Amino acid sequence: MVWHVDYYGSHVCEPCDRSFNNYSALMQHLNRSSSHNYCEGCDRDFSTYGGLTQHYANSSRHDYCQSCGEHFDDSDDLNCHMDDYHWWCRDCNKIFGNEAALQAHQSQFHADRYCKICERLFTSASVLRSVCIGFVAILLSANPSLSIPSFNRHSPSTVSI
Repeated sequence: MVWHVDYYGSHVCEPCDRSFNNYSALMQHLNRSSSHNYCEGCDRDFSTYGGLTQHYANSSRHDYCQSCGEHFDDSDDLNCHMDDYHWWCRDCNKIFGNEAALQAHQSQFHADRYCKICERLFTSASVLRSVCIGFVAILLSANPSLSIPSFNRHSPSTVSI
């Protein structure tokens, strides 16, 4: 614990040995002082700002975007942010510098669920197959003369349309 309430009711910052009349004054000190890198949610003080941000990124108690330095109310909000503002692989929790790098990653590490035709990552290989089979059926109904290989062992990279 970084602070305590003393016998007289003062809130004491232990590292600084400073007393404050109330909790909000203590929190203002801990959050604004250059002497502290304080995580209020965990009541931990880190020796460096880098240590604090690493804590935010690694702790399951924090929904934090390491790229933006932004905190979110819950993991759903963080995931929406990641989808909207970063080239992010949700499965690996990795951020890429551009869309091409993300697609190359998905093609290499999630090949069983990644369609190279529509450049989408599906939730499973069976969903990928069903979507692609439906897509091919639509193409064939529009143009019956197309030659499309079997989907027995579907790999979107081998489908030529």
